[in-house]
Amino acid sequence: MHCLEDIAHHYLQTDRSRELSETGERILALARRLQKENHVGLALRLIGMASLIDGNYERAEEIFRESIAAFEGLELTGKFYTLSLLAPHCYIGEMRQWRGESAYAMAQFEYCIERCRRAKLFWGRSHFCAHAADTAIDLGDWQLAARHIDDGVSLFESSRGGHCSSLLYSLKAICDARRGDFDEAAASLKKADFLSAIGKKSRCAAQYMAKGWVGRLAAQSSATVNGCLDRPWEDYARAAVKLYGGFGAGFRAERIRKEFGL
Repeated sequence: MHCLEDIAHHYLQTDRSRELSETGERILALARRLQKENHVGLALRLIGMASLIDGNYERAEEIFRESIAAFEGLELTGKFYTLSLLAPHCYIGEMRQWRGESAYAMAQFEYCIERCRRAKLFWGRSHFCAHAADTAIDLGDWQLAARHIDDGVSLFESSRGGHCSSLLYSLKAICDARRGDFDEAAASLKKADFLSAIGKKSRCAAQYMAKGWVGRLAAQSSATVNGCLDRPWEDYARAAVKLYGGFGAGFRAERIRKEFGL
């Protein structure tokens, strides 16, 4: 079962929805046969992710809520899998954000952060902070975005955050550049390049957006930023629009068009 789950997570990170769905169904059947309810909840989340990758957001949310229900049921028996419970909340928030429901999305992410705080969980919290920061940018609240980024980076770089995606450093690069700290922005872009190298579309889109944003703000004035870019900033912005639009994040794609005058 654990081997199948590791394989499924690879398919998740590489956006291979068909293989992810098939492997998730295998895990689900095995978990039910062995009466392992926590693995049932995980399998449902993986199957939901396959629908998310395919852009079937309504179906994905239905399955994510089944996963949440499985872990809530386990909590009633004294068995707590807090991060497994929160992960589908985060995915629901991400989908709602992409459709322009920013306030709803923020509520999901802040719920995840607060549950982690109450449980004194550090593993994964920086990931939730990154999504909250991303949504804050959609809401136009740069102060809130910076606070979530600072919290996420502090957790991750103190070796307490456990899991971190490239999104955190893509967004940090934008905030660094807005403060005029282009050397730090370049360092953040390099970290995000490393973390996004697996090629997951949502992470690559955020990194294209960040490179477009930082490149525009630097306006050829920073050699360190120029060293992180191999094309004009407008090309990165257009690539972000195309990639976001391609997987159904139309609200974010339009946000970038307006921001950059595309």
